[in-house]
Amino acid sequence: MPNITQKKKNTQEYKVQKKLQKLQLKTQKAKDKLEKLQSIKQNHKKKKHPKKTNKSTNSIPKVSVIIPVYNVEQYLRECLDSVTSQTLKQIEIICVDDGSTDKSPKILKEYASKDTRIKIIRQENKGQSITRNKGLQKSLADYIVFLDSDDWIDLDFLEKMYQAVSKSNADMAKSQYLHHYKDKVVPDGINTTIQTRYDNGENLEVNENSIVIWATIYKSDLITKNNIYFREDTFVAADVEFTLKTTFLANKIIPVVGTYVHYRRESSKLSMMHSQKFKTIPTIHAHMIDFLNNIECDERDYIEALKKMSWRINDRYKSSLNIQEITDSDRIEFLEKSTEVFAKAKYIDDRAFDRQTIEKLENYIRVQNTLIISLTSYPTRINSVHLCIETLLNQSLKPDKLILWLAKEQFPNREDDLPQHLLQLKQEGLDIQWCSNIRSYKKLIPTLKKYPDALIITADDDINYPRDWAEILFKSYVKDRETIWAHRVHRIVFDQDAQEILPYNKWGNCVTGYEPSFLNFATSGGGVLYPPNCFDKGILNEKKALELCPSADDIWFWAHLVLANRRIGIPKYALKNLAVQANLIPGTQLEALYYKNMGNNKNDKQLKAIFAKYPKLLETLQTQAKVTPLISKPIGAINLVKNHLAYKFGREFAKCKNPLNILTLPFSLLALSIRHNKRENILSIIHEIDPSKRPLELSRYQDYPQALEIQNSLSYKLGRVVTSYPLSFAFMIVLLYLRRIWSKSDSIKVSIIIPVYNSQKYLRECLDSVTNQTLKQIEIICIDDGSTDNSLEILKEYASKDERISILTQTNLYAGTARNAGLAVAKGEYIQFVDSDDWFDLNMCKRMYAQARKDGSDIVVCGHRVYDEQLQNYISERSISYHALSLSPIDPKVYKANILAISNPATWNKLYKREFLLQKGLKFEALSTCNDLTFTYSTLMLASKISLMEELFITYRTNSYKNITATRGENAINIIKALKALQATINNFHLGNAYKLVFQKQFKGHIAYELNQCTDFQKQNFKYQAQKLLEEDEYKELVENQELLQPGYKKPIGAVNIIKNDLFYKVGRELAKCRGNLRICIFPFTFLSLVLSHRSRKNILEAVYELYPDRYPKTIDTYSDYHESNMLRATLSYKLGYALVTSPLNFPIAMWRIIKRHRMRDE
Repeated sequence: MPNITQKKKNTQEYKVQKKLQKLQLKTQKAKDKLEKLQSIKQNHKKKKHPKKTNKSTNSIPKVSVIIPVYNVEQYLRECLDSVTSQTLKQIEIICVDDGSTDKSPKILKEYASKDTRIKIIRQENKGQSITRNKGLQKSLADYIVFLDSDDWIDLDFLEKMYQAVSKSNADMAKSQYLHHYKDKVVPDGINTTIQTRYDNGENLEVNENSIVIWATIYKSDLITKNNIYFREDTFVAADVEFTLKTTFLANKIIPVVGTYVHYRRESSKLSMMHSQKFKTIPTIHAHMIDFLNNIECDERDYIEALKKMSWRINDRYKSSLNIQEITDSDRIEFLEKSTEVFAKAKYIDDRAFDRQTIEKLENYIRVQNTLIISLTSYPTRINSVHLCIETLLNQSLKPDKLILWLAKEQFPNREDDLPQHLLQLKQEGLDIQWCSNIRSYKKLIPTLKKYPDALIITADDDINYPRDWAEILFKSYVKDRETIWAHRVHRIVFDQDAQEILPYNKWGNCVTGYEPSFLNFATSGGGVLYPPNCFDKGILNEKKALELCPSADDIWFWAHLVLANRRIGIPKYALKNLAVQANLIPGTQLEALYYKNMGNNKNDKQLKAIFAKYPKLLETLQTQAKVTPLISKPIGAINLVKNHLAYKFGREFAKCKNPLNILTLPFSLLALSIRHNKRENILSIIHEIDPSKRPLELSRYQDYPQALEIQNSLSYKLGRVVTSYPLSFAFMIVLLYLRRIWSKSDSIKVSIIIPVYNSQKYLRECLDSVTNQTLKQIEIICIDDGSTDNSLEILKEYASKDERISILTQTNLYAGTARNAGLAVAKGEYIQFVDSDDWFDLNMCKRMYAQARKDGSDIVVCGHRVYDEQLQNYISERSISYHALSLSPIDPKVYKANILAISNPATWNKLYKREFLLQKGLKFEALSTCNDLTFTYSTLMLASKISLMEELFITYRTNSYKNITATRGENAINIIKALKALQATINNFHLGNAYKLVFQKQFKGHIAYELNQCTDFQKQNFKYQAQKLLEEDEYKELVENQELLQPGYKKPIGAVNIIKNDLFYKVGRELAKCRGNLRICIFPFTFLSLVLSHRSRKNILEAVYELYPDRYPKTIDTYSDYHESNMLRATLSYKLGYALVTSPLNFPIAMWRIIKRHRMRDE
């Protein structure tokens, strides 16, 4: 988090800059006034003014009131009386007669003869815009007010408005006004909620402004310096464009409390619509959208302006239905032109337009643009790429072209080298084109060269794309055409100081909810839509691309988007998991760039190269990262509600499950209040520096319905009560405790059980994947199995942040016992297991739970990946077979012959119905290894229905460290114990001979697997124990026939091996390590451990040699390496070990003698 002191300094600098700007404005204002004074004096000297009665002083006018007049003799006197009688006397009244044919000119002359402040300008009938522009040209005052000649104002209107705008140095001020109909009066303008929220002098947001020019006072400098005028080539809505421009260009707009202007609705207005005026409305809106597109403005302000324009179009269209002069063809032309105009807007969504209008705009934009889906392939995947292309041809939004780029060098015979099933797709719309071999860049660069003005969506050749994949991207593009839209996006993460980017594997993976940003990194596999001309000019430099990013085209494309100042956005309904779900085409991942880049950290190396080449790129990202360093999650209604103090209080109440929690609750709430206040203070500083970062109203966010659910929850309501009525605090605590409202058993859908043992290195990754599941109604039960590292502290850290996590502890009783402990307290409808060094896909619980509920299954099985920790890479993907998937959901009674072959014996890729486990009384064996084999196979055989899912929802880590399952070779005999327990299950549940046959089929394979993990000595130990365990058992013969046991020890027994297995040698080696105080202190325990393990090994060997006399070793001097063994016995360490083992009491004296002789020998 940034330094708060530094933020305050920045705020002070900002205020100083503001003061300097105000001083400069005042200086400029004084200069302008002086120039006007000199000009007026010169005019007064040249002209002789007639003597008239003057109700005002001869000073410079403060406000110019511009009144266009056309045939309003009925109302003109009332209008002029309200202006000439204003309490603010220093005004000028500019009346522009637009060629009136009634008595209006005569009335103007009458009033001008009595008041020198009235100026009359006459012209032929040219329309309201020209009339107002002439008034602006003749104005001398610092502020301007427009008034229609049939309206009137309260006597203190000008004084109130002038005082407010001059005091706050605002560019504009607005008040309420009244609509006067024949039978009613309706207030309008700045609404009362804004009036009460703002005091005079506070700034108005653009979206809080009205689109009318009456009830408004303008600073003349705002109009003249920005060259704002009423457009003269249109007949209607010119005031809307004028209001839009002044609103967006004004530095400060303030509200004035009160209703002062009376707008007459029953009269014949100058702007009364006829056919010609009706047709010009889209034209004025086109000018307005061009203006918005060419200025920098906040998105929500842009949307608000569009919303008002859209409302005006609909209002004018409805009004035209009652005007006979306007024909149906005029209305059709009006709608078509409006659609064409709005199609040029940056943002098109339901915040500004209704659903029907959006559909029209989508269709119009689709017709106006060429849409191309572009992909590439290579020889390894050419036989399967047709599966991907078929899904692209079947999209709900059909592309104009579907291009498959292939390299000439890889297919020298061109189409003769391609499979027939691929060539057949040309008849359905596939376009196969040829280019040079630029690797994965073929998917986009050739298309950019050949079709620079097209909309291009990139795809990969190893994914089956959902039917709405392209449509989602296109609809997002229609809403915001400045943004690059991508289904699958990673979030670039910086360190705490926003200086260095974290490694690629630490980035936010497959994120959603973020606003368009440079920090969003699009991956082409999910699908990316690139608008025309969106890249920096260097994008087509193939040589440089292959030099800097030879295997990471996504990095090259992303970099040139950021260099072109284009942000990456994520659609609302993004298909973020395309590359990790069932959509992957089987057999295509063996050479996937993803695994190669991730496994060797190639992405980080290529990112470093691109930043070195383009330093501006890193600067842009650092600037973006520093904009909102406090808020790591995207702003939304849910996040706003969760940051409310009431929500935080409610969460603390939820933890009150015992008297101790209740006693500590007041202190927890006090700490929360302090932290919350600090956070709010920091946010207020950020919002003061950058008002665009202020959050919107909750209802304007897409996730508002979900936020409303949180607000309606009991915890939130209780939190609101405590924050609003602190005196009821004690009562609420008692109520919570007595009613026990926090019993969550009915609401928990999945209980996730995690046995933990010394897994601090990987535990955070595991817990992150579980706590961030898209299914939120879960409980997480972590069982610490006597860890000796920091695993328990990590669990407590996560539990303090997530109330769904509960922690159990036990001594080191292994994973089976740990899982049983979790099952005993689980409350979820379904149970899921995960090892503490593995991790889930974020959608795993949600998808598997939905499948279980849909099929009514007792078990759901999914595929998995295997990640090799030593290789730092994925080594395999294991999904359910297609044959099995075609039969899902499976009835084990029907499928019994192969039921144990549908999945591995692990539990972590399965979801179990808790009621099913309880009914069958199934538990794990208390073994250090193989504890899940009996449980898994028993559940598969006893389940009434099993659902299968092709998705690879979990990643299994192998070759990591000695985790909770211990080293398999040391406990290989556990496989026999587990298999015997499984046999007991078959017998106890009377499953019949069919299952026994399946069991026998699996028996050999499991024993072979376990023996494959053993050393030669462990194999002999296994056989010795197995013969005791399986004596007179029908499966003894199977063990005898295991081929892995037949060769015996793979390494030949020799003199050196005998010496190294001798206790003297082992003790001597440990003595040699005693070079520090710590080693010396722990040596007695090490010595005792060595003695005990040596005796155990000796006993086992004696038993083995009794069974196999031919295995007994020869005398040591008969081995060929006898000489080498003597050299080992002559070492100092061996001699010291011998002395300690044979005569521990005399060891100090013996040690002194041995060391002395050893030194003498060396000398």
